[in-house]
Amino acid sequence: MVQETDLGSDHWQPVFDAASGTLQPLRTAPQVPDPCPETLVLDLLTPLRIKQDGHYMRAAQVSARALLGTLAARVSLLAELYAPEPAASGPAGSHAEPQILERSALHAAIDQVELEATQLRWVEWTRYSSRQRTHMQLGGLLGQLRLGGPGIAPLWPLIALGQWLHLGKGASPGSPFS
Repeated sequence: MVQETDLGSDHWQPVFDAASGTLQPLRTAPQVPDPCPETLVLDLLTPLRIKQDGHYMRAAQVSARALLGTLAARVSLLAELYAPEPAASGPAGSHAEPQILERSALHAAIDQVELEATQLRWVEWTRYSSRQRTHMQLGGLLGQLRLGGPGIAPLWPLIALGQWLHLGKGASPGSPFS
């Protein structure tokens, strides 16, 4: 298995050696997100499925809080599962949880982001599940939405990371693919 070291560079390096079953560390320079825009336009290119109160959110139900809260929860889960253990400090075995923003600061920033406009539509599609041996009816949101407000700046690293992690129902904990 190989991975491109810099997007668009056509320079590839191995990340997994199947013969030995070992994962190779990725050797790249840290990626710094572009400067934070004042207004953020998100293009949903694959169907987004966010559940709220047991139902999938439709276009009219999407909010900045639902979208960014779902993203924060996904990043938190992936950090819990895959972030390297921090060096122990203090009593033996005590570790700090990896976080992009402290929880109260995260919620305060999310509260300062507004959904300014949406051009979303719900799409349905069918796929066959070999495991369940049946056709499954699936649906999700496609289109574009625009976010604004002072909360975008402190959330920018989280939002920039979200373009690679994906979110919503179907984005599994072990994979960025939805």
